[in-house]
Amino acid sequence: MLNPRKHKGTLVLHEAELPGNIDALIRKAIAAENNIKVIAYTVIPVTETGLRRISELVLEKYSKSDLLPTVAMILKELALNAAKANFKRILFEMRRLDLENDADYERGMRDFKAAISEQWAIEYGRRSKQLNRRVEILFSYNAERLLINVVNNFPLSQKEEIRVRQKLAAAMQYEDIGDFFANCGDETEGAGLGLVLIMTALKSYGIDPHAFTIYVNAKDQTVASLEVPLSSSYQIRRHRLPHITQQEKT
Repeated sequence: MLNPRKHKGTLVLHEAELPGNIDALIRKAIAAENNIKVIAYTVIPVTETGLRRISELVLEKYSKSDLLPTVAMILKELALNAAKANFKRILFEMRRLDLENDADYERGMRDFKAAISEQWAIEYGRRSKQLNRRVEILFSYNAERLLINVVNNFPLSQKEEIRVRQKLAAAMQYEDIGDFFANCGDETEGAGLGLVLIMTALKSYGIDPHAFTIYVNAKDQTVASLEVPLSSSYQIRRHRLPHITQQEKT
């Protein structure tokens, strides 16, 4: 049963409501330039379809539909990664493994990669909901830019943050996905393939790759943020507010 809620100019939807018969609600929110928030636990195909539809309608409003393939691909990658981050946390807690301990981390990641399957994801999605380990996808937009924040309600561990920074720095070096495979061969697991896809996709559309950032906010939440310029005069936040983005560890 649809139960969308509107809080402070934000249309809030749960993944179970997507895609559903909610185009009219989404269009109304977009017409008023209200934020749209989707709360997810598993990021199943129906969630992906709903997220793509929201992106499509936002970009259509500002005559930027050509950006849809890039935005949809990156959003899918970020949402899936956020859900898997929740699953990883649950697995580590269940097995009493320490994220900051190298041996525990390696063991946990081996178990995590070995366990991944569609049925396993559904089961861990249920556990995520029980534990309120959710993913929030927030769309904020106007004629200048589309900002998508994908939020986990826990911070990165120190070791996770170091790994993310290293992978981001490496991903920035590639101009296209072919360069990545030429350097990494088949050893793509854990090598940052998703980040390389994001960076090369942004570059292919002439978007500064710094428009994508990962940071821990003041609420101790992990945020993966994508800022898509919709106006040729728009400057991404990193260039406008360097002191703030530095505090956010972007």
